[in-house]
This record gives sequence, C-alpha cells and structure tokens, in this order.
Amino acid sequence: MNILVSESTKQARIKYRKLAAPKLMSEELYIRNWIYDVKVRDRAEVEFKNINPSSYQASVDFFITYHPELRTKLQNEIWGSQPEKRGGVWEKFRLPYKRIEESFSNLIAQRKELVFAKGYEVFVDYYLDLYKIPKSVYKDFIRNNNKVIEFCNSHTTHNNLEKDFFSEFGNHCSLCNLKNFPFGNLGDVTHYMSSNNVVISMYKSKVDIEFGDFSQSNYIKETDRFKVQIDKNQNLKHQSIDLIHELSHIIHRIGCYKNEILPEEKGSYFNELQTTKIELDILKVISTEVYNSIFGEFLKVFHRVLFEIEIYRKPNLDFDSVYASIFNKCFRGSNELRNRSYILDNLIISKPFSNLPHAVALSTIIQNFIK
Repeated sequence: MNILVSESTKQARIKYRKLAAPKLMSEELYIRNWIYDVKVRDRAEVEFKNINPSSYQASVDFFITYHPELRTKLQNEIWGSQPEKRGGVWEKFRLPYKRIEESFSNLIAQRKELVFAKGYEVFVDYYLDLYKIPKSVYKDFIRNNNKVIEFCNSHTTHNNLEKDFFSEFGNHCSLCNLKNFPFGNLGDVTHYMSSNNVVISMYKSKVDIEFGDFSQSNYIKETDRFKVQIDKNQNLKHQSIDLIHELSHIIHRIGCYKNEILPEEKGSYFNELQTTKIELDILKVISTEVYNSIFGEFLKVFHRVLFEIEIYRKPNLDFDSVYASIFNKCFRGSNELRNRSYILDNLIISKPFSNLPHAVALSTIIQNFIK
C-alpha cells in the first residue's frame, strides 16, 4: 500500500501542474483526493478477488426468476400507461409473483448473511458505517419518523391530485401535480443558478452537463471538472429538481475544497445533509409551490427506506402488505391494503439502503425545523 500511495502522489503532482486554471482545489488536497480514489479502488479489487460465487446463489436465483430485462419492460409499460390502466398492464404480464416474492426473501437473507460475515451483528450497522451516519442520529431518525412524516404532509398540497394518486400503481408525486412550474427547460435552470449563485457563476465553465440513465454528479480528478448527469427518462420538473440538487452538491463540494476538506472522507450522510440544506434554501426562493412539493418527494424516500428497514429486520414478511402499510403511514389520506409496486423500484431490488443517507439527512433537517 505504501508503494501505491507513493506512486499515486507522484502521478497526482504531475497531473496537478498540467490542470487548467482556475483549479478547484489546492495541490495538497488534490493529492489527498487522488490517493483516496486509489485506496477505494484497491479495496474494491481485493473484495472482488475474495468473492465466493456459492455465497451469491440467491442473487442468481432471483435474477433468473425476475430478470432485469423483464423488470425494465414491466416498468416501461406500467409507467408509460395511464394510471387507471396500470393494473391491467400488470395482469397482462402474468408474473410469477409468489415465486418472485419468495426469491426476494431468499435474496434478503443472503445479503444479511454476507453482512454478518463481515462481523456485524445488526444488519443496518453496516450501512451506518458505510455512509458515516452516527448511531445517535440514526436513532433520532427512527424515534422521530412520525413527526417528520407529519411535517412533510403538512407542507405537501393534496389538492388537485390525480384520481389515482393513492392507488397501487399511482404516481404518488406532488411535484408532477404542480400546475405552474418556473422553468421551461433545463437551460432556464442553469441560467437561474449561474445568475443567482456566486459559486456556480464563478465555476460554471468547470461543469459539464449531460443526460444518462440516472441523475448524479462527480468530480473528475483527471480533468479537474465536474460531470453532472441528469436522468433522461424523467420529465422536465424532475430533471429540473435533480439539476438543482446536483448543482447544490457542487456548491457544497467547492465550499469543502476552499476549507481543505475532502467530501468523500466526510461520508455520504454529511454530504447529503449539507447539500440538501443548500437545495432547500434555493427552492424556497424560486417558488413556494415547488418548495412545498419537494416534501412530497421526501415522503417517497422515507417510504422506500422505512420499508427496507422493516423487511431486512424480518425478511419473511408479506412484502406487499408491509409496503402498503408504510405507504399509508407516509402519505396521509391513503388506505392501501397491498402494494406490489416495490418490485418496480430498482433501488429496493438492486441497491438496498442506497437512500439511507438521504433519508437520515432529510430527517435531521426537518427535526431542526420542528424545534
């Protein structure tokens, strides 16, 4: 590892001197960033080499039973149909739902065993460490989730909702239900941000924006630039909010760089917490309606994460009943008995707990609002 660090330091120094101005960070921080990336990649390679294929049989069985191509086709047809027709689309596919449910239960059990093999006695503790979420903060998230959910519901307008809003395959989206929206295209969003934020105005030439399969932003060390990717499959409203969120990440990152802080070392929870504070301040100025609707988006995050916490605590549960019960808890006015749409959620299926730092960060912010 020492040889790896020494070689990486040398490479980083050479690369830094060739970067175009304005440089986003000091040479020392740039080297730290380079070494951090190398260490992460090295750990990932070691873990990959140590994989025992027999430990992943439940993954194989699940993805044979419910193939990703089938899931994509099902998602496209259901979400591409009118809400009142989505139940019929589901029936048309004749899914082996019970087999999928049983296979998913086995997949959860396998994931738990793999985490326990790392030395964890409580499954969620692995993700608390991964995302650097303090246990005391997580306990506050669990303890206060009813108050936080109630706060979100009180800010989310339930007027003029689509008639199928609370149905099993409804959109459940307050943002999509907005009649007025301040942006006509993403160019309007970037113009607003660069005109109203000093950091974005100063560094907009260092930001590249493109479309992809999901929204994210990354710092590219080789070019000393930010790459923002916006989900090409979303509508303008969601793309606009995603772009504001990712640009808020950049504002946060540059603030860290100025203070010789490497965001990656602080962890996902810290970064989502600071970014969301920035985002909410921006949205509050842009539009009260948009600002309030975003709390409906937060409810969707809480729904997903609270469902994951429950099913990984007890993997043999009746999943569609639990998903419906937690939906009723999160969305005031709903009275679902079962909801099978959890199997349409890529994060629940393939990236469990990836929204945990977001949910805990949102909860922390809202608890401070309530105080």
